[in-house]
Amino acid sequence: MMLRAGRVKRWREGRGRTSYPPLDTHFSVSIAWRFLRRILWRAARVKEVQIEGLDHLTGIKGQRAVITPNHPTNLDPLVMFHLSRVYGEPFNSLASRESFSVPVVGWILQKCGAYSIMRGTVDRQAIKTTRSLLAEKSRKIVMFPEGLTYGQNDVLMPFHEGVAQFGFWALEDMAKAGVDAPMWYVPVGIRYAYMRDMSADVTS
Repeated sequence: MMLRAGRVKRWREGRGRTSYPPLDTHFSVSIAWRFLRRILWRAARVKEVQIEGLDHLTGIKGQRAVITPNHPTNLDPLVMFHLSRVYGEPFNSLASRESFSVPVVGWILQKCGAYSIMRGTVDRQAIKTTRSLLAEKSRKIVMFPEGLTYGQNDVLMPFHEGVAQFGFWALEDMAKAGVDAPMWYVPVGIRYAYMRDMSADVTS
């Protein structure tokens, strides 16, 4: 108990930091995977997640990749975390700096593999972390190229160019280290649907 309190205290003292690194371990991600279904249903009201085309990821298991889903709602990171559980390989993910300002929640995000990026700036620490995860650790990173949520399933906002640039930087680092391996980009489409007829709710 004292160790947990100490960790939370240190995290709170660091809330003024400009960056938050990923703190995921196999144990922390496994625990989060175990409780994910309960969180999706009770907190997010997501009853079912159907996955199509998982074979596109299966063929690159253990290899570095940038996964680029659309971003219609704030639930999308949970959906992608569910995908990593079904896939059987943890993902890291970029999240806005303000997502880590909520007490305890930010620490949980870090333990699940998320790390911060300061939107609208050249976040050198986020760039360094991303290049290291891709080039040195062969990780898969979830990046939402639209940057912001927009509340619509079938519309895409313009993509940020930096998402592609991360891959080129990592390839440069790999070339300098003598690593000859591919850098995969995997687009993912997220689409939400109601499980019942919502006509009465809309008209009321």
